[in-house]
Amino acid sequence: MDVMYRILPPLWAVISVFCIFLMAQEMMPKRWLMLGVITLLLMAVLGESHRAPANFMFVRMFQGKAVYLAVVLPAIFYLTARYLSNRGTQADLFLLGCAQLTAIGLSNFGMLAAPMAGLGALISNLPAMDKVVRKKPWGVLATLAIPLPYLIAVATDSGWSSSLVKFQSESATQVWKSVFGTNQQYLVAILLLAGPVLARDPVIRRRLAIPPLLLFAIYLNPWLSDFISKNVTTPPVYWRVVWSFPILIFAAASVCIVIDRLIEGKERRFFLAILSVVIIGLFAFSLPSNTFRSKNIGTMQVFAGAKIPVNYYAVAEKAIQVSGNIHSLLAPDEISGVISRFEAHPKLVSVRGIYLDLLAPALGSEGYRQRGVLHAFVSGFSENNRENIRAALTSLEVTTIVMPQPNESESIIMFLKAENYEMVEAINGYTIWNKPR
Repeated sequence: MDVMYRILPPLWAVISVFCIFLMAQEMMPKRWLMLGVITLLLMAVLGESHRAPANFMFVRMFQGKAVYLAVVLPAIFYLTARYLSNRGTQADLFLLGCAQLTAIGLSNFGMLAAPMAGLGALISNLPAMDKVVRKKPWGVLATLAIPLPYLIAVATDSGWSSSLVKFQSESATQVWKSVFGTNQQYLVAILLLAGPVLARDPVIRRRLAIPPLLLFAIYLNPWLSDFISKNVTTPPVYWRVVWSFPILIFAAASVCIVIDRLIEGKERRFFLAILSVVIIGLFAFSLPSNTFRSKNIGTMQVFAGAKIPVNYYAVAEKAIQVSGNIHSLLAPDEISGVISRFEAHPKLVSVRGIYLDLLAPALGSEGYRQRGVLHAFVSGFSENNRENIRAALTSLEVTTIVMPQPNESESIIMFLKAENYEMVEAINGYTIWNKPR
């Protein structure tokens, strides 16, 4: 856990800045420094939503999907553009293949997101190629097939169907708003449209236009969204189609183009002035919802600490110690989620309640029912039938229970004692019970 939370995030942060500036250099060679700086600025501002790319890249760098967004995604666009240019070498193609492979390991959705990104990067760079490199796109296409064996394995293992399709699908509009926020969605939309319209360089114009066009015309198309959600991505993660290109870098490129056109001052001055006022106004409107607001990042309890509440960490650590990593442990979501991040921990009855429905086919009807009974019991949703709870505790071999003290009624205490559980310790609002073996 220390490696993932304290050592790797600073390293990924440095590498992500490196990748952003590399892509900026390839996309806008004359304004690459300004593009990189503005991208970092937008990362600090456009974090209104929990799903926002800026949120992943700044606040959640301990997660693999954040590393995909911050490092792998811009690397795919950079390496594709470089390889398809006259400067491209086989080493670039090899690294591009490595990026596709890495995406699978960082996030399960990477097996779809990385090929989508690679396709957008390939199409947007095709018109810029010289005749001498016309065979190179086939190499890029080959890298897009790297996740295919994994996709087939996942589909075969699930019987070519998934319980996830039963979840309600989000519409394209709901996805857009949930990713970029009620307030900041307008600024993102204006910036994504402004760049392709105002760019003078045809190469830059195509590079800025094609990936967003694929996003809006296919991935977020209202007439296709339900089909894609249920047959390609599954509903719970359909919103991640926005990972098909580095939106913040594209938005920053638009800002650079507007600044350039204003400095030139040759034509469309009135239109550019109005557009600048609108962008500045939306930027100011977006500032209160910035990525670093205290509600978003929480209170820093210790310097360079794990992004886990100290009180939850202490309870989880004590529960693992009491259990001895033997048999199963039952805890509410906020504690079991922390326990699951330790390298060594006992079997958990559940990690998060919402996962029970997702895992129902793998658990079997009886296993799913028993875990549901115990999750409701420990979470205070319902005391449920005592016989059902007793049977589930025995069947799942639960020896350690972490019970929130507000949920600990007299009848629950008596029940646990009757089942030979002993109260070991009360800590930070939770009581840890253990059954000697």
